[in-house]
Amino acid sequence: MANVLMVASVERHFGAFHQPYIDLLNKMGHTVDTASHVPLGVSTRTGVRHQFSLPFHRSPWHAQNILVYRQLSHILDQGNYSLVQCNTPVASVLTRLAARKHRSNGLKVMYVAHGFHFFRGAPIVNWATYYPIERALAHITDLIVTINREDYARAQSFRSCAVSYVPGMGVDIHRFASSGADRDTVRRDIGVPSEALLLLSVGEVNENKNHAVIIRALARLKRSDIHYAIAGDGPLLERLRELINRSGLSLNVHLLGFRTDIDALLHSSDIFCFPSRREGLGVSALEAMASGLPLITSNVHGINDYAKQAYDALTIAPNDVAAAAAAIQQFDSDSSMRKAFGERAKEMVSQFDISNTLQCMATQYTRLLGDNEA
Repeated sequence: MANVLMVASVERHFGAFHQPYIDLLNKMGHTVDTASHVPLGVSTRTGVRHQFSLPFHRSPWHAQNILVYRQLSHILDQGNYSLVQCNTPVASVLTRLAARKHRSNGLKVMYVAHGFHFFRGAPIVNWATYYPIERALAHITDLIVTINREDYARAQSFRSCAVSYVPGMGVDIHRFASSGADRDTVRRDIGVPSEALLLLSVGEVNENKNHAVIIRALARLKRSDIHYAIAGDGPLLERLRELINRSGLSLNVHLLGFRTDIDALLHSSDIFCFPSRREGLGVSALEAMASGLPLITSNVHGINDYAKQAYDALTIAPNDVAAAAAAIQQFDSDSSMRKAFGERAKEMVSQFDISNTLQCMATQYTRLLGDNEA
C-alpha cells in the first residue's frame, strides 16, 4: 500500500475529473489525500483519508502562493508519500517545486496536464510565460500525462521526463447515450418551441468558452425559429445578457444557469456548440457526442482530437462570426446531415469512455507505484 497526494487549485476539480481515479487508487490498495482550496462546509470526498485546505491564488506570481508552497512542503515532509499527482497549472508548479527535495527519497511526481496554455494559435504571452516554466519543471517530474495529442507531442519535446497520452479523463458514455426525459416537456420548461432548431452550449460563462460568437452569429441570421440555450454560470453572465438584449435576441437565447439535467437538455437539442478559444479536451462536447449531437466547434487544441471537419463537426476559427452563422445555416437546411454527423459523433466518442481512461490511468499508476492491486 502506498500513500498518494493529489493536488489541485480548487476542490471541485476533484469532483469534476478525479473521483473515479481516487476510487481506482483505493481499489489498487493505496490511500489518497487531497490538497486544494476547500470552501467552508465542504465535506471530505469519498475515498480520501485527509483533505488539506490550501489558499491557492490563480496567479502564479501572487505572494499568497508562497504560503501555499510552505504548506505543501510541510504536508510532504509529514505524509510519507510515494506519489504526488498535481492537476492544475498553478498547483502543479508549486507542488513540483515543493516535491523536488523528496524525489531522492523515492517520491514519484506525476503531472496530469488538462491542457497546456501554449498551443498552436495561442497568444505569444502564453508561450513566453508558460512554456519556459513547463519545460524547466519537466526536469523535476517523473511523468507528464497529457489528455490531447498536441500536448503529448509538445511534452515529448521536453526530453527530460516520461510522457504518456490518456484520452481525456473519461466520459460515462452509457449515461448520455439515452435519456428518459420528454423532449417537448424539456423545451417547454426552458421556453423553446417544439419545432424550433435548438442549439445548446454547456460550460462556465467565461471569456474562454466564447459563447458570444454564437450569439453574434444568430444576430446576423435574424431567424426567429432558431434558439440557443446556454447551461452554466460564470463571471460573464451579465455581459452576455447585455449582448443578447442589444442583439434583439431576448426571446431566442436562454441563459439556463447551472443545471444538473444535462443529459435531458442534450437529448432535447439539435446541435451542440463549443466555440472555446482553448480546451484541454472538453468534457461537455464529448457528452454531447455520446448523445448523438452534431457539433459546431472551434478548430483549436484538444477539440481537434475529436471534432473533424465535415465528419462529425463543422469547425470554425474561434472569433469567426460569419463562419459560425454559415455552419448554423448549413445544419439547419439539412436534417439528414445533422443525423449523419451525430451518428459519427457517437462512434468517435467511444475511445473517450471512462472504462478506457481508467485502464490507461491504472497503467500509469502501476508504472510509478508498482503492482499493488488488492
